[in-house]
Amino acid sequence: MGQVTLDFSVTPWWGLRDPSQVMKMALFRPYAFYNSRMSNPVSSPEKATSSKRPVGRPTAYRPEMCEQLIEAMAGGHSAEAGAAKISISARSLFEWQKLHPEFLMAIQEGRHRAVLFWESLAIDVARGKSGNSQMITLALKKETGRPAAGTMTFRRPNSLAPMVGPFRQR
Repeated sequence: MGQVTLDFSVTPWWGLRDPSQVMKMALFRPYAFYNSRMSNPVSSPEKATSSKRPVGRPTAYRPEMCEQLIEAMAGGHSAEAGAAKISISARSLFEWQKLHPEFLMAIQEGRHRAVLFWESLAIDVARGKSGNSQMITLALKKETGRPAAGTMTFRRPNSLAPMVGPFRQR
């Protein structure tokens, strides 16, 4: 074990000026750690200019995935379902939207094609083909974020209101 030497003329890197606090920390760190006049191996220029290897797993994103996603969504699927169909997690879907503008454009194109699919199906059902109009309406609401054109909402009158009134007066 090396000799521990303190130099109080140099302020430690974490900014402590009280010698008692520095003394406590000196038991765990060698002298070179506190002396700012010595070169820091972590921030040395040789280390900074060297090429670093990327950290973590490489991305699975490929530009051809944009077309695959558009085709998957053209069958009426949402972006998440289309991503699952081409083996992409929802987390990757949202991350790649932020990182790759062409992927975001592909999702928007896919949403347009999904709406086209559902509207075409609605027109076919309106012309007499078999289909579930409620399911089509639900899918269009989900894809567009608004109710289908021409839909009306009805409120049922509260028929129990006159009966509840007298019971509250007790």
